[in-house]
Amino acid sequence: MRKNTRAIIYTIIGILTVFLNSTASFSAEPVNYNEELDKATPEYVEKIYQLALMEFDKQAYEESLKYIRHVIKSDMNHYKLRYLAAHDHWKLGHFDSATTHFQTILFIKPENPQAYMDLALMKIQERNYWAAESVLQTGMATLKAANVFIPSKFYNIYARIQLAKGFAEEALKYAQLAKSAFEKNGAGVKDKLEAMTLEARSHLLLENFDKAELAMQWAIAMRKDNVYAHNLLGYIYTRWAMKIAATEPKQAGFYKDMAIESFKTAKKVPGVVEEFSTIIDANLANANSIAVQ
Repeated sequence: MRKNTRAIIYTIIGILTVFLNSTASFSAEPVNYNEELDKATPEYVEKIYQLALMEFDKQAYEESLKYIRHVIKSDMNHYKLRYLAAHDHWKLGHFDSATTHFQTILFIKPENPQAYMDLALMKIQERNYWAAESVLQTGMATLKAANVFIPSKFYNIYARIQLAKGFAEEALKYAQLAKSAFEKNGAGVKDKLEAMTLEARSHLLLENFDKAELAMQWAIAMRKDNVYAHNLLGYIYTRWAMKIAATEPKQAGFYKDMAIESFKTAKKVPGVVEEFSTIIDANLANANSIAVQ
């Protein structure tokens, strides 16, 4: 019995030793960044990719790129390397370089919705809304032709672009497509909340106050501690009250009170950042200033 127990212990120690040695060699082996390999094995490329990904996770984007450059010539169409390089450059603000990598990614694998969404989000960050829209249009046509499901987030991004351009009706159309997408195929709470928020903002621009109110009440029902939803609902009531203050003062007074209540609820949500708390305070002051008889 003792011999069997001792044998098992030695076996476990041996396995752990091999594992620890292999882990150490993976993470600690020095890499000559200045050497750009063109004949690295797939296994070595994967190893370097993992190291580059570790640097990205540490927000060391330049270090991540050094690893990528070390092996990229060995496989110029390596999808994961290109994808990571695109995000490294994006984080560093190198938008042209990031765009080049994204374009290569879409050439290699044109049926990945996430790549179109990431490139569009980067273009939005550049405030190049027309380019962002073009990316999504291309993606939509490609994905539909390939019978690939277009996720709710894809349409949400499209709606955001239309709002940024001031096209409320177009924004509303895509926000509603986002709702249809998550009803058909499911979506995370974040994407659902964004779809409802975008729908509400679109209706608000069109002065469909009742529909904007309904959208935000639905959003709040999904997450009661959503400070942004409470703030937007308060803003909807404020705009509604101001719109009818002269013609329907009694109803305007009701919406004024609802606005104040919504802003106060937003202020009570735990963990509100100071910058946004200041915005809520300004909105609350604006609601209090509405003159109704």
